[in-house]
Amino acid sequence: MATETLPPVPVPVPVLAPSSIEPEPVKKPKGDFLLTFPPFPPPPEGVKILPFKEFKERGIRVDPGPDDEEVDGLGIPTVPMIIRHNTDVCKSNTSRKRKAAEQLARKRDGLPFKKLPWYEEWEETEVIRFAIGFNPNSSGADRLHAAANDFTTGRKWPANYASETGPKYIWEKFQRYIGLTVLVPEGKKSKKKKQKIALQMMENVDPSDDELEMEEEMKIPAGANADALMDEPEEDEEEETPAVFLDKQLSAQKSLADSELKTQNFLDDPDRSIRIFMSSYARTMGYIWSDVNNNCLARVLDFFIKFLIRSKVLPEIERPLRRSLESIASGIKELPNNSKVAKVLPDQFHSGCSGCWGKREKSYFTIAVGPLSDDEGSPEDKPAENAQAAETDAASDGKGETTWGSTEPGTGWGAAASGEAGVGWGTSNGTTNGWGSGQIEGWDAAEPLIVDASDTAQQSTFEEQVEWEPVQVPSLTTFLGPTAFPLTHTPGVVERSMRRVKAIIPPSSNPPKSSPQADDAYEPDADAVEVELDKLFAKVVLEPMPLNWDVNEDTSYGQPTIIDGDTLEQDRDLAPPAQATADAASGAGPKQHDPLTDEITLLVEPEHSSLLSVGMALGGTYVQIARQSGAAKKKKKGKSKSKRTIPNYWYLENLIEVLPTFWTIDSA
Repeated sequence: MATETLPPVPVPVPVLAPSSIEPEPVKKPKGDFLLTFPPFPPPPEGVKILPFKEFKERGIRVDPGPDDEEVDGLGIPTVPMIIRHNTDVCKSNTSRKRKAAEQLARKRDGLPFKKLPWYEEWEETEVIRFAIGFNPNSSGADRLHAAANDFTTGRKWPANYASETGPKYIWEKFQRYIGLTVLVPEGKKSKKKKQKIALQMMENVDPSDDELEMEEEMKIPAGANADALMDEPEEDEEEETPAVFLDKQLSAQKSLADSELKTQNFLDDPDRSIRIFMSSYARTMGYIWSDVNNNCLARVLDFFIKFLIRSKVLPEIERPLRRSLESIASGIKELPNNSKVAKVLPDQFHSGCSGCWGKREKSYFTIAVGPLSDDEGSPEDKPAENAQAAETDAASDGKGETTWGSTEPGTGWGAAASGEAGVGWGTSNGTTNGWGSGQIEGWDAAEPLIVDASDTAQQSTFEEQVEWEPVQVPSLTTFLGPTAFPLTHTPGVVERSMRRVKAIIPPSSNPPKSSPQADDAYEPDADAVEVELDKLFAKVVLEPMPLNWDVNEDTSYGQPTIIDGDTLEQDRDLAPPAQATADAASGAGPKQHDPLTDEITLLVEPEHSSLLSVGMALGGTYVQIARQSGAAKKKKKGKSKSKRTIPNYWYLENLIEVLPTFWTIDSA
């Protein structure tokens, strides 16, 4: 039976009437945001944003950048990625890469590894070190504290340095300088710390150095009973009087406020803060008196500042931080050189001039050397024999008196006074006093040793007893050969001042020739001598240092002082006299030296001029090399004039101060 399929009945779809209720608008987030996009802000002036479709890969340059770092084709330093890959290797030929290849070659050849300086060891891994323990939303001081902790930890600090020297010592002092270390007054020690030492005493275990210091602070007497320490009742840490507690609290608050001020000063101007630390502060605290500190002081700061920049710890002051790297680079070069300059100046030429004409500044005294016992062994080994020998010498010597500043030859160093028995160096007995004894009798009331040059036996005895040779004064003939320099020139103005290097001129290879002398002239030619000086020595042009170069120090070099010579009014005020300068410029009279405005030219041996830098300051006694009054006659050349002018040469008698180019004082 066939069935009939009925067609589907269409279901009517209800048509909804349009609703009069509008859709709810999208809610905006609560709060005001610093940046909202779009619209996008316009690029800064002079900055062009490169679209990605126009970007062209430049690759890595083979030659490193100015800071010996890997750079791309545009000279932009590369940044290491957080996630390391197998291909993340340095592709520029940096010094770090060359040293690593050298060490690998030495290992391959079976040679021992070459010991690298500490800063070269740091450079090998420094690019991958970052500060990770800071909150970018915290204050600048908190970020600086956290970054300093990250810089300290996980780093191999060299330990083979003497006390108060080395990178670790400088880093700790710099932390205190910028307020990163707050010293909180220590309270009383608890019972547990004392019992820990008592347990070690009972177990016969030597406590560590830190625990020994702790024991000393707690004033535990030597040989204390360990059981007594164990049974000692717990001390009440709140038993301090209110007055003592208040003093400690105020001291802690003041220390905290000082530290916050130091930190804020660093954040306000890091370049100035670093320049002060490397110059005036380092000199005041005595850091620069060690060659080790001079070599590492600026290098430690260089690593720390680059660590801050690389980690983006203080992006708001990144430009001042980068600017401070220039001062630090100058410190890496100049601080070691300053120490070398202080050791080589005055040089041999300056000493030769002082030996030829004598010391012009009478502020230093010499101690004449007397006879020593010719007995074998040290003076401490035979005090009685030394005393007996000194008595014999004192009895045979001539009578006289010599004070501390005496320059008479042959006087005794601390010899006994007349009527007393002499003693040797380091000896002492019941009647006389030797080196280091409680009394000071006989120290400067010395008996001189008179040596008769005609007495050969006495002279021989003196030479045998004196165990060190006299100071050899350099001779000018060593540099100038047979010269008329002492006859044509004489010391002129003697000035004690602080002067700054303005220019460094190397020895002239082709100086202007001197004018020929007249036919009837027999005097030595001063021009020819000055031409020879111009060829042999480097010329360092020095300008006056500002009078406020160090307002915090009472020093004799704070303002220039004329010791001897013809100058402008020596009793005048420090302001330069305009009338005297105008008269000298107009030729109304001979030009007199003005220490406040005039430049001088210091003659220096060429090998020492490389240690100086333009802007460095030298404080000492300068002596002018002036021509003798009776100059040799010159032939007249008609209307033509010689191109050579009379130079203003000086030499250095003594050097007291050496300041770097970045010298800065804290005027606060």
